[in-house]
Amino acid sequence: DICYEIVRMTFQGMVGRDTSLANSLHPLTHSSEAFDSELSWHLQQVLETLSAYSHPPHAHVPPLSLLARRNKLSVSQKCALASQFATQLEMAGQWQSACYVCLSSSEPAPGDTEDAREALTAFGAAQIRGLLCRNLTTKGDGSITVPGVGRLTAADVAATLSKPEEEVRRWFAEALAWRVRSNRGPHDSSRRIFQDEELALAMESGWWERSHELLLLLLVPDDVEHASKPPERTLSLMRHISAGMIKAHKADVWDSGAGPILELLEIWDLLTRLDQDFEGGGTISHASLTRIAGKVQSACDRISRLTVAVQRSVVGLSLKVSQSLWTYLHLSGITPPPQPSGIQADTASASLLTKLHLPPSQHLSLLQALASQALSALSSVAPTAPRGGGAVGGAE
Repeated sequence: DICYEIVRMTFQGMVGRDTSLANSLHPLTHSSEAFDSELSWHLQQVLETLSAYSHPPHAHVPPLSLLARRNKLSVSQKCALASQFATQLEMAGQWQSACYVCLSSSEPAPGDTEDAREALTAFGAAQIRGLLCRNLTTKGDGSITVPGVGRLTAADVAATLSKPEEEVRRWFAEALAWRVRSNRGPHDSSRRIFQDEELALAMESGWWERSHELLLLLLVPDDVEHASKPPERTLSLMRHISAGMIKAHKADVWDSGAGPILELLEIWDLLTRLDQDFEGGGTISHASLTRIAGKVQSACDRISRLTVAVQRSVVGLSLKVSQSLWTYLHLSGITPPPQPSGIQADTASASLLTKLHLPPSQHLSLLQALASQALSALSSVAPTAPRGGGAVGGAE
């Protein structure tokens, strides 16, 4: 069929009909199906391949290379034809072949401008990522098996599209993350940040915005609270996502989302280590404590602007950090000590509650913990070091 179409185009003055490229590539020229683009796409590919070769001219028959060069599609026409044929293949269940079609159509032809090359590369990348997201169901080795053609590896795709191989491999993880997301409800109560397949795949694919969304969605109190110190797994996970968000130039999104939660965890970790230093005779300056208090206030202020579900997940963390910090401020003389005449909160305690933006329902819990610490301090004969670790544990 392709040879016949080329002969018709070659001897266009003898066939008595329109043999222009537009007419030759129209599906109804050689098929009764208006959406059957198979022959059209293959004919265009052959003509483009022939345009790369040169033949000695003949007296009566023009060289095939000249024929092909006279019948070239623009970049937009080429992409439209490839997209139509790829859609036809995908609807027939041959999405792997559709990937091959889009990749082949993304290869620049001789003489293409730099803008044309960039447009073809962008088309191929978008089409292949879309096909993977809609059809990939299992995690493999990062390759596509095309019936009748062979395997398209991530290296093959990367070389054709001028992309890093690692980026192409991330497309496969991203596609599986979409698949998991569509098959599993986002509000499944059994989901946890350390066992969630979608979160793991989103992080593997470098889809940091979605990783950030899932972190806030799946966070529960057990992920950020511990008897005596911050959970190391949560710290490591959140630091990893934080680095990814910064790399993706989404630092502002992180700072207004999960960023303040990580800051509280790191401050709690710092206060825990300070407690160990105090036991060994170490000290901390008032200026350092004041800076830490400012960071806690800033973090709690931003957390107060998040959803109610997120605030509920970290309210225990806020209480632990607030209680531990208050202990250091109180015993360091930065806040006035409570009076021994009662267990009620003094002015400094009330100010702390206001600045830390704790939910009103948690004010009583913090005041009770602070009062308990005050009584312990008063009953002690000679307190020598602040017990930040004990204060943290008491917040429970």
